[in-house]
This record gives sequence, structure tokens and C-alpha cells, in this order.
Amino acid sequence: LWMGDHPAGPSKVRTPGGQMAGCLISTLKRSPSMLGEKLAQGGQLPFLMKVLSIEKALSIQAHPDRELAAKLHKERPDVYKDANHKPEIAIALTDFEALCGFRYISEIAAFAEAIPELRDAMGQAALDALKEATGHSEGLQEAALRNAYCSMMRRPESEV
Repeated sequence: LWMGDHPAGPSKVRTPGGQMAGCLISTLKRSPSMLGEKLAQGGQLPFLMKVLSIEKALSIQAHPDRELAAKLHKERPDVYKDANHKPEIAIALTDFEALCGFRYISEIAAFAEAIPELRDAMGQAALDALKEATGHSEGLQEAALRNAYCSMMRRPESEV
């Protein structure tokens, strides 16, 4: 369930009497003051509310900050439909485990060495770069981690 004014699926609005009043985008354009003084000028919500039932692992989410979101939307509105950033919060109603960030690259490299399937998904070159970056500058470690991550995420489905 999601509620908001995202162009890909804006919420529908009903009047207090239950009649359909259109989508949230058109409602906010007609009556931006309902957002309050601070948001009325933009005429849109700065968030998208999602209610998720997490039965299995969710995909990795990476959202730009407000400045980058606006820049990407301006440059490629066909891809980046929304100029707003996407801050997220999780409120668990039941037991819940979440992972945030990455392990140290030395640990990732050790796992890849020990688990052939992980090494194959990552690729030997990416693993070698992780091992080489271990103990070096933060910039080198970030680049090696980015390379390993991208290598795994771009791996053809037939190889995963």
C-alpha cells in the first residue's frame, strides 16, 4: 500500500461524502493550501508513504538526497519522475531484522574466498580489487566495494 502524489501512481481522493474527487496530484494543484504554508508553493508532498508487509527480503533501496534528486529530475524527467528526495523510516509491528551498510571489505573478501558461489557472482577481478584495497585509503576501499557491488548486481541472471 502506498499513499502519495508520485506521478507513477498517485493516490485517489474522496470527498467527506465518499464521492471520487480525482487523484491527489490534481487535488493538490487545485488546493495547495491544504499542504500548509511551507509546502503550498511546491504543491506536492515531499514524501511517499508506504506500508509494507515484509515476508521476504526486500530489494536494495538507494535514493538520492534532495539536491541530487532535483538535478536528476531536471536532467532526465523521463527516468527520474520526482524531484523530491526519498527519506525512509521503518517502524516494525512485529520482530524485524534490517541490514544497513556493508561489512568491512576484508570480511567481504574472506566470505568470497570461502564461498565459491559468492566469488563467482562477484568475479575474480572484483574480489582481487577488494583484497588489494583492504587497509588502504577510504576512497580506494569505497571504489573497490562499489566495483564488487556493481559486478554482482549486473551479473546476468543466468549466472546467478
